Amino acid sequence: MCIVCLEHAWCRRCCCGGGLYCGRECQLAHWPEHKQACLIQKRRRLLAPLLGERGIPKAIIKEIVSSYLGRYDHE
Repeated sequence: MCIVCLEHAWCRRCCCGGGLYCGRECQLAHWPEHKQACLIQKRRRLLAPLLGERGIPKAIIKEIVSSYLGRYDHE
């Protein structure tokens, strides 16, 4: 079920794994509310495998991910 219009249509999940949307219009309409949670979840998903497999220090990974995802903070 779309979390914006509450329609029981075919829905796709946001790339962060969060919200379900029936289409682009509903996803864009919900973006101002969803943005912060989405970016946090994306960062978590990127950090988790790197920390476990390679043992890279957290500070370095956070710096890399923040600089990469930082460009999305202005949209």
